[in-house]
Amino acid sequence: MYDEDDLKLLLGGKHEEQEQGIETLCETYSKPLWSFLLKRFPGLRHEDVGEIVSDTFIAVWRRIEKGTFDLNQPFAKFVFTVAKNKAIDQLRKYKTQIGDTIDDDIGVVAERIQNTEAGYNWHSAVSYERAAAIQDTFIKFIRTLPDVQRQVAQVMADNFPDELGQDETTHEIYRRTGKRPTIASIKRARTEIRQKFKEYLTKNHI
Repeated sequence: MYDEDDLKLLLGGKHEEQEQGIETLCETYSKPLWSFLLKRFPGLRHEDVGEIVSDTFIAVWRRIEKGTFDLNQPFAKFVFTVAKNKAIDQLRKYKTQIGDTIDDDIGVVAERIQNTEAGYNWHSAVSYERAAAIQDTFIKFIRTLPDVQRQVAQVMADNFPDELGQDETTHEIYRRTGKRPTIASIKRARTEIRQKFKEYLTKNHI
């Protein structure tokens, strides 16, 4: 059974003991970190969550090697703080990628709809700041949805600005949850998500 005092002795010991301590730390906190990141940061892709968890333990190991790891601090507080900061950094990268994609596409879309009302609305809404704000809002909005809609919306957020087809969305949800939704339920969920998101934006004056 995990004992923090024993773990401190391992991490403060010789190299072999430190390696054993890191293994114990990973076994103890891997699942809690996964759960924390998925719940706290629903906009993260699953593959990035796994990378963040791994990077968190690497950060601990590097500090131990350098002799800068404070063995008197609570382990849980440290690993969760490191993971949280890495998750925030990853979400910032998403925003940068979204902004780059929008910048690349603005010229093409604007040319097609110039001198139209749609063109005017497009120029009013597609700035990087607006897109980033909408993305943040959508991530918060996901938490308000029932199960199936939340799963579909999460796939939409993870693949933004691209959108998977209905078959691909079904497969992705099955990969994540082990449950395969019907095409009809995916189609219905998308329609309801779009309508609810419009209402959410209006309600929150966005």
